[in-house]
Amino acid sequence: MSYDPEIDMARQEISFPVASPEPFPRFDDSGIEYLERLKISEDAIDFSRLNSGASVLKNHDPFAVLGVVVRGWVENDRLFVRVRFRRN
Repeated sequence: MSYDPEIDMARQEISFPVASPEPFPRFDDSGIEYLERLKISEDAIDFSRLNSGASVLKNHDPFAVLGVVVRGWVENDRLFVRVRFRRN
C-alpha cells in the first residue's frame, strides 16, 4: 500500500505512517527469528505522551532530537504521526 505524505514546508511538518499490523521479522536475544504483529487501534495505544509533544530522535539518541510529534492517530489500521522538524 502506498502513501503520499502530507507536507507543509512553511511549518516544516510532514504526516506519515509509523506502524502497521503487517508482520515484521524480528530476532529474540538468542537469535531466533519470529514475526512481530502490532495491534494498531485507538484502544491499544496510549496517545497521552505521543500527543504531548513526544520527541523525534535520530537512531534513538536522546541527544539527537530532530523534532516533535504534533499529533498521532489511527487510520486504516495504521498508526500515523504529524511531525514538526527543527529548523536547524
